[in-house]
Amino acid sequence: MFEKKRRKQAYSTLSNFKFMLKKTWQWNKSIVFLGIVRVPVLVILPLIGIYLSKLIVSCVLSNSDPMQLLLYIFLFSTTLFVLNVIDKYTFYKLQWGGNIMRYQYLNLCSEKIMDTDFENIENPDGQAIIQKAIKLFDSFRPMDSLGAREVGADQIVMGLTNLSTNLFG
Repeated sequence: MFEKKRRKQAYSTLSNFKFMLKKTWQWNKSIVFLGIVRVPVLVILPLIGIYLSKLIVSCVLSNSDPMQLLLYIFLFSTTLFVLNVIDKYTFYKLQWGGNIMRYQYLNLCSEKIMDTDFENIENPDGQAIIQKAIKLFDSFRPMDSLGAREVGADQIVMGLTNLSTNLFG
């Protein structure tokens, strides 16, 4: 006679974020490691460029040996080169991994839709929820000035990496 109403679970940004990180870790652990590796690289890169300029000016003002100056320039340039290669490698691996993740999330949504009752699919509220979920993985989002899509579920690690870089750098 009396139906028990199911208590609807409230989701927060933090709980959604934890869910997405958990799924990312479950599906592709290397993306998380690449994001962690990219943070110190992005923090150190500008610092090395600044320190190289300071070192060159101080060597010129102190009339240092030209070979010492060339050695400093070579060492710092090599370090900058290696860090830039690591940065670009991790960036594109994260982008590629994000694209793969998008399809894994779409598959997860499709499986959920297939298990949903017909009443929920035809209900306008159910349709709105499905549209919100699919919109999160929309591949036709505009790109930013660097040619990257910085929003959406597929960019969770890239966004976390950028946030960490801004906090530490």
